This record gives sequence, structure tokens and C-alpha cells, in this order.
Amino acid sequence: MESLERLREEFEGLREWVYLNTAAMGIVPRSVAAAANAYYDEAAHRNGDVNQIWRNRTEQTRNSVAALLNVAP
Repeated sequence: MESLERLREEFEGLREWVYLNTAAMGIVPRSVAAAANAYYDEAAHRNGDVNQIWRNRTEQTRNSVAALLNVAP
């Protein structure tokens, strides 16, 4: 039950409302909103040059997936 409560806490709107998915747009988990905000903050400090951000994120993702699968990146 505790894990369900932690999951519900990720969704700001679930504190006050019942959410019925419309398949058009959904409520965003806090962790996703935080990641998006971090990306935009980083992009703003690079004067809009996001290519290096994407290269770094791609490399981080490649390493994470390789570790998950126990293979070389």
C-alpha cells in the first residue's frame, strides 16, 4: 500500500481530483516535470544550443541501458 501512495504523490492533481484519462493529454508526474524543467534550465544556460545536451543524455542513457542489461555500452 505504501508504494501505491508514493506513486499517487507523483501526480499533483490526484490530491484533489479523480482523474479519468482522456487519451488526449494526461497529468504529468512530478519527476517528469522536474526533468523537463532541468532540461529547459540547462538549455537556457547554453543559449539554446541543445545538441551537446542531447549528446550527453544519449551517452548517459546508453550507459544506463548497458548496465541494466549487463553488457558493454
